[in-house]
Amino acid sequence: MATGASAAVARVYEICVANVGAFVRTKVVERALRDAGITFLEVQKEPRDVFAFIRFATKDEADAQIKTIETLVLKGGRPLVVKPVSFS
Repeated sequence: MATGASAAVARVYEICVANVGAFVRTKVVERALRDAGITFLEVQKEPRDVFAFIRFATKDEADAQIKTIETLVLKGGRPLVVKPVSFS
């Protein structure tokens, strides 16, 4: 617990990316993002889900990458589709 002034709360912006592919692993998504020059904090994807969550430090960083993300296609699938999720 912080004493005195309240502790700063770290905020991240999370987007949901659809059309990832059920058998695409998290590492494949991370590699595709890095290869496209996208800077992110974390990728979360569960096995067999056809979507992933990508976390960015700010909403501006996420917004700046959406068009690039939507040009990516993983393992012969369809182009990725980005859906904003939340601030946390």
